[in-house]
Amino acid sequence: MLLKAFERAGKPLKGNLHSHTKVSDGPMEPRELAAAYREKGYDFLVFTDHRKVIEDAESYGDGKFLVIRGAELHPENPYGGGMYHFVAVDLAADCDTAGRHPQEVIDRVTGAGSLVYLAHPSWSGHGRADLFPLHGYHGVEVANYGCREVDRMVSEDQWDDLNSWQGLTNGIAVDDGHRVNDIGGAWVMVNAGGNTVKEIKTALAEGRFYSSTGPEIYSVEVEAADVAKAEGTVPGTRIRVKSSPIVRAYLRSVPTHGAFIEGDETGEVEFTTRRRDLFYRVVVEDGRGRRAWSNPFVPERLFEVKT
Repeated sequence: MLLKAFERAGKPLKGNLHSHTKVSDGPMEPRELAAAYREKGYDFLVFTDHRKVIEDAESYGDGKFLVIRGAELHPENPYGGGMYHFVAVDLAADCDTAGRHPQEVIDRVTGAGSLVYLAHPSWSGHGRADLFPLHGYHGVEVANYGCREVDRMVSEDQWDDLNSWQGLTNGIAVDDGHRVNDIGGAWVMVNAGGNTVKEIKTALAEGRFYSSTGPEIYSVEVEAADVAKAEGTVPGTRIRVKSSPIVRAYLRSVPTHGAFIEGDETGEVEFTTRRRDLFYRVVVEDGRGRRAWSNPFVPERLFEVKT
């Protein structure tokens, strides 16, 4: 059974969900930024300037390249940590967060039809006390390319805390894009079927995408399998991964420690594991240290097996 991100409904769409223009503190005017992503082969881009929606964002796209309205919102944190950064995708108008509880902001924005993502929790210094009280958002940034220069690009530990304690949470990779050299560093590949705002949002909400800073994941196939153990054969899961050339692949899981396999030019690896973890997710890494991430999954749910 293929994970739904790889059940092909046409060419996967490459997009960036977190970017800044000179409307706030980005490096380019909106038209210039849209052109830069178009030239890099992206299919869509979301403008997410701080506290400000560019209401004519769509005008910077064309028939093949889509620009979507959005904003980065900053409610205060009542739980003791630093200010929140929420990325809102397809936000129709400015949202005033002053004096509003962060959960109220999530509820108001999602209630208006937008998608909400928790931005760069590692860079923000956010841990369980900051993340666990929130609910109703659509995912978390597992990688924020703009945070790499202070070694806060990846938030895998926070992501796994959410997956373990709050339920399966989608993970996105984004540029952020406060500097020109951030552009094109991280992205999502979305199995949307068509390049419209509605189709992209639906696919994102349903987890039909993977995230990357370099490698391509062509498929992740999950099937029931018997696993040989010392006590005999036990029910388990076989996970086959096909990707661009990689040097290693990881199967991340909780509470067990997952697994590691050396990769090669074929990009094909296979994991076999017992069914006993809260979730699994696949990570592949190329020779330049760049990674790609699947969204988390639970084999029993895929197989419709009651546990």
